[in-house]
Amino acid sequence: VLLGARCNALETLIPKPLLEGETSIKLADVSEVGFKALLEFLYTDHSSIEEAGERGRIDLLLASDKFNQPRLKALTELYISKSVEVATRDSVIKAELGLCPMLEASQRAHATQLEAFVTHFLQTK
Repeated sequence: VLLGARCNALETLIPKPLLEGETSIKLADVSEVGFKALLEFLYTDHSSIEEAGERGRIDLLLASDKFNQPRLKALTELYISKSVEVATRDSVIKAELGLCPMLEASQRAHATQLEAFVTHFLQTK
């Protein structure tokens, strides 16, 4: 009931038998890490974005888009942008950060602010 109230997109994906006692569902195009972080946000209104790491943040960005959570998506975009700034402060070449996968994920997640930031960053650095 709580999930349906917080996320209409998720409610429509959960089959009724699951609500009546089934124990699992299979969701395509969502990583376990991204889905768990999404559930944490839906239940607590908090997310461990800071501790998620690059891959976890990208997974969360994709999940927040898939399940129509604009606030979580905006927060995730912000944290990814800040992580790019920190990781490339000294040198873009030495940064252990995948800017091209970030750009691709931002496009898949319709994260226009992040897409513009990464594109501008790649063009100017």
